[in-house]
Amino acid sequence: MVMHLPEGLEQAFSEELNQYEQEVNMKYVTSIERLGIKQGRQEGILEGRQEGRQEGAERLLLRLLHRRFGDLSPEIQARVKGLSVEKLEQLMDVAIDVESLEQLVEHLPALPEAAD
Repeated sequence: MVMHLPEGLEQAFSEELNQYEQEVNMKYVTSIERLGIKQGRQEGILEGRQEGRQEGAERLLLRLLHRRFGDLSPEIQARVKGLSVEKLEQLMDVAIDVESLEQLVEHLPALPEAAD
């Protein structure tokens, strides 16, 4: 058995139902947005930490090389920049053990060739 509402009540019910559906849908979208924002923040924090570790390791290696071997050429500095934290840490160990800057340079990756 289906109950028919008077036209005025049917319209009021329809409007109320539409508003309710929008509110429920909006909460759902908002929850998804919140999760996306939270995930984005976490990824940003992790990325920032990784960049900070890399920059710190670069500075430490360059300082160690400067203390052991004096002024460094711009080429050597450029070859150190952008290396992974793991590679920078390996090079710190090498820098402690080698007798000369030339020996250390053998362990540095070459600079990429400039495109002509």
